[in-house]
Amino acid sequence: YRKGREDGPSVEYDEEGGVIVQGEFIDGLREGEWTYQVGDHTERGAYRDGAKDGEWKAEYESGRTQFLGSYIGGEPHGRHRWYWPNGLLRLDGRYTMGLEQGDWTWYDLNGNVAMVIRYKDGAEMKIDGERVPPPYRPGDEAD
Repeated sequence: YRKGREDGPSVEYDEEGGVIVQGEFIDGLREGEWTYQVGDHTERGAYRDGAKDGEWKAEYESGRTQFLGSYIGGEPHGRHRWYWPNGLLRLDGRYTMGLEQGDWTWYDLNGNVAMVIRYKDGAEMKIDGERVPPPYRPGDEAD
């Protein structure tokens, strides 16, 4: 700590002494490379001024990729992919400054397309090609 704020290397341990979080604080904000041990996977990525920034990756204990995606200023941005433990793609989609955009494709454990959701500015527009009704807004009631 410096001037009441976390500053410098930071390491958290579980009950058995294993590292579960490792990174560095600068003036109270996460900065640079961080690693998290979360359940069955390990996440790695960087922070800038306390916000996720750049590519983040998560791996299962087997070493296979569980997640791959990028962030800008803490917001997901660009292509994000999640994988099943068997290595096959589970979900593939894109963000634009934190909002889902375009087709998000879900896959089953065998790699077959299970569902496609089309987004526009974070709102679901179509599910498997069928239009999604707009969200309810007060005042939309029929007379």
